[in-house]
Amino acid sequence: SAQNKSKRQKESTVPLINYTEEFQTAPKVLAVDCEMCYTAAGLELTRATFTAWPSMTEQRQSVDHAAASVLASGDNGETSEAEQPQTQTPLGGRVVYDRLVQPTSGPITDFNTAFSGITRDMLESRANAALKGLGALHRELRRLRVLDCETVLVGHSLESDLRAMRLVHSRLVDTSVLFPHPRGAPFKMGLRALASARAEPTAPASAVTADHAE
Repeated sequence: SAQNKSKRQKESTVPLINYTEEFQTAPKVLAVDCEMCYTAAGLELTRATFTAWPSMTEQRQSVDHAAASVLASGDNGETSEAEQPQTQTPLGGRVVYDRLVQPTSGPITDFNTAFSGITRDMLESRANAALKGLGALHRELRRLRVLDCETVLVGHSLESDLRAMRLVHSRLVDTSVLFPHPRGAPFKMGLRALASARAEPTAPASAVTADHAE
């Protein structure tokens, strides 16, 4: 259609950033998730988050911390707010990169807030300092050495995230492929349904979508 043709032409003006050859000693495993909004060109990136997979040492430290907190709390299992870790995800991962991105192809027609959590105030807030366009994102990813050709990217329906960021990468672990829908292709398990099905019985339901990095 004319709209799809316009979208392809718009995408072609943003150069791809190819990570199949660049080596920068970046983290070896990163979970990635992106949020998108709607513009005249279609879905466009508004947020990119990379979380480092915890090392065995970090995992042990996370478990030890949780055990120590339970022991310190007494029989009721409650911990004070000060005792709870604030810089890690529940699995001990570390947020490596988390940035808002302001689309530059045209005005946003729908912030997709119900699914993305992104609002106009978030993107326009000076405190959040949203990047201006994908070019700024690419420059910052390179400057901060967020990933390289050896990094394994883990995510759900990664083709959508990579397309939104205009990234080319070859080392991928896609949970939508690892855990196919019971009805087969082209259906896919939603991330929330998959996380709920695979979560431990003792995990709170809110932990699935409580935070973007999680």
